[in-house]
Parts: sequence; structure tokens; C-alpha cells
Amino acid sequence: MRIRQEARELQSLVDTFYALPPIPSESITLCGPAVLSLMTPTEITIERLNDVLHLAHTQLQVFPYADVPLQWRRLYTDAAILKALLANDTECLDMAVILAGAAGRRAFIETIMPVMEVGEPEKALQWPVGLREETSWPDLRFPIRLVDRMGLMEFSRLTQPVIITGSLEHWPAMERWRPGYLLRHGHRLVPVETGRSYTDDGWGQRIMSFREFVRSHILCSTPLANGEGEGEGAEENSQTVYLAQHNLFAQIPSLREDICIPDYCYVSRSDTDDEEETTMDPLLHAWFGPASTISPLHTDPYENLLCQVVGRKYVRLYGPSETGKLYARGVEEGGVDMGNTSRVDVEGDVELTKREFPMFGQARYVEGVLGEGECLYIPTGWWHYVRSLSVSFSSCPQAHQPFPTNPTSLRLISSPSPPLIMLTHQTKGFNPYAIKYSPFYDSRLAVASSANFGLVGNGRLSILSLTPQGIVADRHYDTADALFDLTFSEAHANQLLVACGDGSVKLFDVGLSEEAGGFPVAVWKEHIREVFCVHWNLVGKETFCSGSWDGGVKIYNPHRSASLLTLPTHSCTYSALWSPHSPSLLSSASSDSHLRIFDLRTPPSAANHLTLSIPIHGSPSPSTISKTPLSPSSSSSPPSEALTHDWNKYRPETVAVAGVDRLIRVFDLRNPSAGPVTVMAGHDYAIRKIAWSPHLSDLLLSASYDMTCRLWTDGSSSSSSPSLSSISSQSFPVDGGSGGARLLGVFPHHTEFVTGVDWCLFGTEGWAASCGWDERVFVWDVRGVMR
Repeated sequence: MRIRQEARELQSLVDTFYALPPIPSESITLCGPAVLSLMTPTEITIERLNDVLHLAHTQLQVFPYADVPLQWRRLYTDAAILKALLANDTECLDMAVILAGAAGRRAFIETIMPVMEVGEPEKALQWPVGLREETSWPDLRFPIRLVDRMGLMEFSRLTQPVIITGSLEHWPAMERWRPGYLLRHGHRLVPVETGRSYTDDGWGQRIMSFREFVRSHILCSTPLANGEGEGEGAEENSQTVYLAQHNLFAQIPSLREDICIPDYCYVSRSDTDDEEETTMDPLLHAWFGPASTISPLHTDPYENLLCQVVGRKYVRLYGPSETGKLYARGVEEGGVDMGNTSRVDVEGDVELTKREFPMFGQARYVEGVLGEGECLYIPTGWWHYVRSLSVSFSSCPQAHQPFPTNPTSLRLISSPSPPLIMLTHQTKGFNPYAIKYSPFYDSRLAVASSANFGLVGNGRLSILSLTPQGIVADRHYDTADALFDLTFSEAHANQLLVACGDGSVKLFDVGLSEEAGGFPVAVWKEHIREVFCVHWNLVGKETFCSGSWDGGVKIYNPHRSASLLTLPTHSCTYSALWSPHSPSLLSSASSDSHLRIFDLRTPPSAANHLTLSIPIHGSPSPSTISKTPLSPSSSSSPPSEALTHDWNKYRPETVAVAGVDRLIRVFDLRNPSAGPVTVMAGHDYAIRKIAWSPHLSDLLLSASYDMTCRLWTDGSSSSSSPSLSSISSQSFPVDGGSGGARLLGVFPHHTEFVTGVDWCLFGTEGWAASCGWDERVFVWDVRGVMR
């Protein structure tokens, strides 16, 4: 009878879930009808939900947590909820919270969790005496000021760290947080760090039950105070395990009821007039671990209030003025920006520190021991090092948070502000010429590169995957001559083309086995000079084109052994593209400084389908854009080679062109004789590649021989249109620009010519990839470079 009653209750919760009102700006529909059909009430099964969870989990692992496309977090959350209800499994709900942030469903999860949760009975377990004995205390040479029950007015004027005593006595946690009480939630899953510090080799993360964490890594190898046996897992706890900076209180609301947000967190700072900033509830994170766990010396862009409930911690703090003596790490291998963390092991080998970091000993600091019931105020920008002297349980409200959460502190925690560089990869021995995202997989990139800068030697096509461990090279294909460009098939997820220095176009299939896939599946060798560009028809999908230094553009069908058509340009063709709006429109940019538009719907006799030939160098100068159009003969700029161009993805009549003269010109094909509607100037050398955003109509990326990528707006976005440029508070007019064009940011991390750049089609509208002759591939978020 009881089992049937529970089943009815769970079925009622399933019905309630399906009856929930739609979430505003719903995104889960982007996962596609085929996926969503697996979750309809009439089709749902545990097996199908497992398939959905596996698919969503794969997507969650592709990018850093903050940039996972929302639809996949929503899909994982909904599938986990349904599986939890059907299987009466609360672990699924924990995974939805930990991995997907309970996207859009946190309130529902908090509602159903008490109904489903069967907590363990509380035992009279206390902290073992042996575990409460502190490890060695350092001598306090420069102690932090202690103040008992500091008043709010005095707190509002603080600019230095201070330990406040007597301010947590009313917290229920001070009496309740004992092992037996906490183990009531032992079946819940939590994310933990493994290793002494996130800067150490071998540091990692895993998910385990709260019971396993407490018994195997907190109470291990010591008899419990009630006389029970040895803590479980004593033989497998040699590695330090730490529950660090996890929002445990959102996951287990009953623990949240045991603490209070100190009034200090709502005090208006004397140096800000932003009232809204101080009325928001601060983020609450938990730190729970054994003695000797450390947080390495680092700084945060927000204020902290570290509240100690169980045990003691040694803390040392350095002011922002000492930053130059603390040896910040900067961008590390793998592309993660660790500029907020010091390279110095504060309590490490003294002689080694003196030898490798000679200025560190001159840095001024304050230090102290934070005891139970005390809280430490850490001002914005102060560097701090923390070591647990015993078993320790701390809570840390992030007060008055004027800046985003630091993304490098714990990768499982989301950060709304992306770091400047996310991922990097080296193409050893080969200099990249082009990079492209797959139109089918958000985790796949391809790079075309050449040995010896393409002058002599082999070429290499590299297939890269974006993984939680960084960029991984899945496989590569070597060719007898240099590679200059590539394009993914729009009809086959595993096929892509490369442009070769021997005059050929080669088709590879990455889905074939290593034995069968080492060679191209098709080759077209019709050009008599280097093929410098290839592009697949974005609309027709059954044709592709190539452009060559031999002065021609060829059109192919992948099922035919010979080209279908040749379009003469009579000059070296550096760029040839299909329009993203029509299967019949084709364009080229050439060394004779002309942009050509071909329309295959016209008769072949009509100038070989040529409908427009725009002299780029003959355009009006930026200062006369709005005046009477100039003829080509009156141009103030000499002819120069056009190296790249791109069609706007939202405005069918708009094409941007750039090249050797360092200018980006935007033309309206409805009135080409009027010259460019926008001119963007700012690069110091020739522009090798430009790409319009697939998400926002006004954004453009450029890659240049000046070793930078630059983000632009052409000024066309209306105030009502969403745009990344709207979040740039300090974007500035382009020197020599026109038409409202603005430079929004510069990515300066390449050290040689930047030859390729591309936007990711999936997820948030900021991800891009670039490559250059420095043998480097970067995957980065353009929002991280906006000024």
C-alpha cells in the first residue's frame, strides 16, 4: 500500500512538471524536435531519458560551464527531473544542480526535493578530538586588527582587512554543525576538489556523496566520539579532498536556514553611490575540508566576508599595492587566465622562494588566525592566502559584488565574465592559414596549415575537438603541398574540403577509420596555380567553389569528377564565397582590387554570369561618404590587393571587403556606385581575413598581419536590436572611420601574422577561433577583449 501511495505521489509530481508554465525566452526548443520527442509524456521511459542525459552531458563538457549553450543545460535539467521522479532518485536532482545549474527549474527542484528526500537519522556524532587539534601555528609577526562586534558605520569606512569577533553567535550552525547533523544529508551528491591546492600538479575535481566525503576524508582513521568504529575509507584517503567554493546552501536549503547573511553585506560602501548593488543578496559559498587544505595566494575582484563556523584557519593578506612583488601567473598552458593567482607557495621552501621570487620577501602583509564564530573582512583586490589548521567549515558571502565572480577559482562555478583567452593549441611545425568551426558540431574545429609558411613543403589538415581538458587534436591529414584554406561540407557532417598549393581541391572524410581515412576521398585538380580559397554553398548545399591565383573561380558538385563551370576573374583570386542568402549568388575578391558578384541565374553569355564589378580602390574617401559619389578616376587611394571579403548573414545586400590597404569597406550592393556605406580603419598592416557574426548583424571580426584580431561594429544596429556592442561602455570611434563604425576590442595574443578567424555558430554570441603563423590556435570569447 505504501509503495503504491509513493508511486501515485511521484506520478502526481510528473504531471505537475508537465503542467509548469513556459519559461520566458524558452531555449530548450533549440535542441530540436527529434530530441524533445523523447521526453513527451506518451514516449518517456528511463532508457530514453538516459539517452537524453548522455546527449546533454556531452554538450556540457564541450565548453567552460559559463558558456555552455543554455538549451543543453535546460535539456539536462528537465531530463534529470523526469528521471528522478520516475526512478525516485534524488541523485539525478543533485546532478541537475551541480552540472546544469538547475537551469530554469531551481524553484521546482527545491519544491520536490523535500517530498522525495529521505534523510538519514541523526546520530550523536561529534567532531573527534584528534581532528580538532590544530596543525602548527605560524608566529604572527603582523597581526590583523581584531574588533569585537564592529558597528555598521565603522564597517562602512573600512579599507583594510579586519577580523570581527562575536558577530556569528546567533547562527544556529554554531551549535548544529556536527558530523551527525550534517550526515543527515549524506546521500546528497557534492562536487569536491582533489589535491592540496588548485595550483598543484594532479589537482582535479570529482563528484561524490556527502556521506563518502565526510566519513572518508573528514572522519577518517579516527574513532568517533560516540565510540563507533574507525571512519570509513581510511585506506583510500591519502589524497586531500576539499569541498571548496560550492553553493551548498542553494543545493541543501535546510543548511541555508542554519546561517544568516551578516548585516555588513548590505552596508552601502562610502566609495560608491550604487544603491542597487547593495540590495542584492550576496552569493553564499561553502568551504569544508580537513586540516592543511589551502587556498593559494590569489585576489578577487569583489569584497569577501569569510565566516568561520567549525575549526580554525591561518590567513595572510597583501594589499593591491604589493601586486608587483607577488609574481602573478598570467595565462597558463591550456589558455586559462590565472592572472589572479600568485606563483609563490607562501609557506613553501624558504630558500627556493628567495631564489626564484626575490622580491616576494619585500612584500608587506598582515596575518591572523580566524577562529570559530569570527569573520574576516577582505577588501576588493587584496591578495589572500588561507590554510586550514584543523577540520574547517566556513561560509563566505560575497558582499557588494561590483565585479563578476573570478572564473579561475573553481571551474564548476559559473562566471558571467569570460577570461580573455579560453583555450589554445599549437600546430607544431606547421603554420596555419585558415580555421573553421564545424556547422554540425560545436566542439569541432579544423585548421589548414603549411610547413615553412607555405613556401615549400607539406600541408596539414588538423581536426580538433574542444574538451574539458582543452583543445585535443583528434587526427590530422598530411598533403604533399601546402594548404591555404578549408571549408566544411554543408551536406555531410564528416566531410570537408581543402585548397592546395598544387592546384588541387581535396575532399576528406573524418568519419572513416584511421586505416581508410588517411587519404582524400576525392580530388579535383583543374587549376594551374595555387588554390587559395574554397567555400561550400550555404544554401544549395550540393555545390562548392574554389578560387585560384590562375585568375579563375570554379564551381563543382562533389558527386561529379570534373568542375561544372569556370568564372574568369582575370586576376589572382584570394577569396571566393557563396551568398548565405541565395544558392545562385557567388562573389570574389581579387588582386586587381575588385569585388565581383556572379549570378548563376543569368545566361552564361552575359559576361560569364558577372553582374557587378566594384572597384574597391575607387570608392569615395571616408570624409565624403555622405556626399556626391566619386568616380573611380577621382579616388584618393591607389589600387591595392583585396585579400578577403564576407557576406553579412542578416542583410543580403551587404558585403564587407578588406585587404592590403588596411581598410575594411562595407558595400551596399543595391547602390555600389555610391561607394562604401562604412569604412573601418585601425589595423597597422594588411587584413588577411574578415568574418561577419552569425548572431548579430552589426559585428565583424578581422585578422591582420599586424598580429591582432579586432572586433568591430559597423554602426548599423538600431538601439532596439540586441548587440554585443551595447555592453561596451567605452567603445570608441574608429580613427578615420565612417558610418558609425566603432572598434570594440583588440585580441593581441598572436605573435605572428594572424591568417584566420571564424565565429562559432552555436551557443552564446561571443565565441571565436583564430590562427596564425605563430603555430597557435586560440579559442576565445570576444566579450573578454571589449573595452
